[in-house]
Amino acid sequence: MTIDLIKRISGSVAAQKSDWPLYDDERGRLDRNAVLTASENLRCLRELKFAKAESRQGDKWGMAQRGHAVEAWVVEQITASLGLGEKVLLEGENQRSFLCDEAGLSGTPDGVFFKDGIYTLLEFKSADPRTNLEAMTAPKPQHLAQVQQNMWLLNLHGLDVDQAVVLYVDASDFQRMRQFDVVYDGGATARRSEIRAGLLFDADSPAALPAEGLTNNGCTYCQFKEECSAIQVAAGEKRKELKPEMPAFAPRGITESVREYGSIKEQIKLLEARADTLAATIKEYAVAENRMEFETAAYGVKVTEVAGRKTLDVKAYEAATGVKSDDFYKVGKPSIRLEVSAKTEN
Repeated sequence: MTIDLIKRISGSVAAQKSDWPLYDDERGRLDRNAVLTASENLRCLRELKFAKAESRQGDKWGMAQRGHAVEAWVVEQITASLGLGEKVLLEGENQRSFLCDEAGLSGTPDGVFFKDGIYTLLEFKSADPRTNLEAMTAPKPQHLAQVQQNMWLLNLHGLDVDQAVVLYVDASDFQRMRQFDVVYDGGATARRSEIRAGLLFDADSPAALPAEGLTNNGCTYCQFKEECSAIQVAAGEKRKELKPEMPAFAPRGITESVREYGSIKEQIKLLEARADTLAATIKEYAVAENRMEFETAAYGVKVTEVAGRKTLDVKAYEAATGVKSDDFYKVGKPSIRLEVSAKTEN
C-alpha cells in the first residue's frame, strides 16, 4: 500500500493554528484581520484591504513553513548556547502576540534575549539563497519597521526593550548568515504605523486606498492583481517610473545575468534582421518562379499567401449601434515587462 506523504503533510499544515495567544490574555487569540500587524507594516494598503476582507492564502504555505523551520533551528542553537544569567523569552512555543487595540497595531516577536538586566528583541528571517546578504548594509525596510513596531508594543506592555537584532539565514545554507543591530526609535515608526492602520480600516473599499505596489514592485506576488488592475484602469493609475541604483538586496550574479541577457537580445536582434532579409529573398524567388513549394538538401520550403488580419472598426460599430465599446472590454492581469538596453557614452 502506497503512503501518500504529501497529502499527510499538507493536511497537517492546514490543521495548524497560525496565530498565538495574546501576551496578557492566554485565552485570547489575535484577530489579524482587525489590526495592522508588525509584519504588514509597509505592505501595500490596497492589498491589505483586499486581504483582510478576503484571505487568499489557500495552499501557499511553503514559504511560511520555511520561515518556521529556520526560526526553530535558530532558537534551538541560541538556547543551547545560553550561559549563566542568560535566557530567551517569548520564543518557539512560548511566543505571544502583543496588541494595542487603540492604535490598531499588533506584533509577534520571534523572541527576546535577556542578559545583565537588558532585553533585546530578536527577529529571524529566512533568506532566499539568491539574496546578496554580503552586500546588505542594513535590514530590509519592512523588517526594520517590523522590529520597531514590535519594540514599541513590548514597551507598551511593560517590557523595557530599546534594542533589537535582525538575523538573516540563507534557507539553503544555514551557515551563511547576516546580522544587524537596531536601536529603538522611541515609537516614531509605531506612530506612522498607527496612521497607516487608520487609513486602512477607515477606508470603505480597496479602491479608496493607494496601490503602493505600483511604486515598489509589490504587485509581483500580490494575490489580488486582477481586481486591482480593474481599479487601476478606471482610475488611470500607472506604475511609477524609477531608475534606482542596484539595490543591496539584488540576487548574487544579477549584474552578470543582465549583461548576458542584454548580449543575447542584441544577438537576437541582429539574427532577426538577417532572417528578414533572407526571407524576402526566398519569397521573391518563389513568386517569380511560381515555385511555392520546393526542397533543398536540408530543408523543405513552402510559401503561402496569408489573409489579412480581421479587425473591428470600433468607431463605425459605435456609430451604427449607439453602444460604447469601452463597457465591454475585459481587463486582464497586469504584467511586468523587462527592458534591458546598453548604456551609451555621452
